[in-house]
Amino acid sequence: MGSFKVKLVVYFLLLSLLPLAAAFWGFSTVAARSETRRVDARLEAGLRATLAAYQEELTAVDEAAARLARNPTFQRALARRDRAALQRLLRGQPHLAVEAAGGFRVGKHDPAAAMRQVAVVGPTKTRGAVVASLPLDAALVRRLEARSGLDSDDNVILVEGGRIVTGPAETLGPLNVLSGKTRTVSLGGTRYRVLVAGTLDGGSSSTLGVISPQARIDAANRDATNRLLVGLIASLLLVACVAYVEGRAIVRTIRRLVDAARAIARGDLKQRVPVQGRDELALLGRTFNQMAFQLQTRLEELEAERGRLRDVISRFGEALGATHDSDQLMRLIVEAAIEATSAAGGVLVGSSGE
Repeated sequence: MGSFKVKLVVYFLLLSLLPLAAAFWGFSTVAARSETRRVDARLEAGLRATLAAYQEELTAVDEAAARLARNPTFQRALARRDRAALQRLLRGQPHLAVEAAGGFRVGKHDPAAAMRQVAVVGPTKTRGAVVASLPLDAALVRRLEARSGLDSDDNVILVEGGRIVTGPAETLGPLNVLSGKTRTVSLGGTRYRVLVAGTLDGGSSSTLGVISPQARIDAANRDATNRLLVGLIASLLLVACVAYVEGRAIVRTIRRLVDAARAIARGDLKQRVPVQGRDELALLGRTFNQMAFQLQTRLEELEAERGRLRDVISRFGEALGATHDSDQLMRLIVEAAIEATSAAGGVLVGSSGE
């Protein structure tokens, strides 16, 4: 009986293993893609926020240049080409410079910075321009990263000429990816998910990008896979428990039938099997009980017939003993005939008419 339960459990496990394995593979694949898409969406949102913050920084220096260009004192100093006065006006604004015809220039010029120009127009002609520059350096990247909304593990990078020039130290170096498309690349021996923007406003050849460690995605995928694996094992255990319980119930019913059959074989025809439900095993139990009832009825009838036969034989013996008493012999013959035919009564009619 125990082996039957084991076989039933193994059968159900094998029967459920294939669909559960297919479901595990499908859900793990979907979970991995979902985590990658989630990180990509976060990088896209972070890059949009970074570019918006960059645009605000560029707008701020542009507005500072416009305010200086509208300053009458500045306009008069520029018209006189008064370098000392212009330097005093530019003090505290290192991101601004002044240019005029003939190579006249006051202030620093950073060719790698993003630049905006505001023309200074006099009564008859353009007197020069205020040049606003936004240095593309580590300080700018830190400010943009703080406003990007990225997670703590993500970073903003500055890319120039196909190389990462500002960002985490281990990521500095060549970067060959298309702008606008998220890719997984290896930087300094570590894999990252990378998204790079197109050319920045301001006339610079540099651009901005965002990166996220691939290890974080892999860890999330492992966690999802582990959860699915736990679910798979739990499902298999549940199937095994259900199969064991069902097998135990089947074996219990079969054991009752076997015990009842053995009892009947020993002559105990009063033995019956408890019947519950409407399934095939319940039908078998009811049929078995009907068979036992029929056997008991037939046996009782047989015992009754045996009793009657013993009475007939007893009376026949009495008849043999009464062969010399004709009246007694006739009485016994009538009683034997009544017993044999199960009649209510009888009369012996002789030649004399009695």
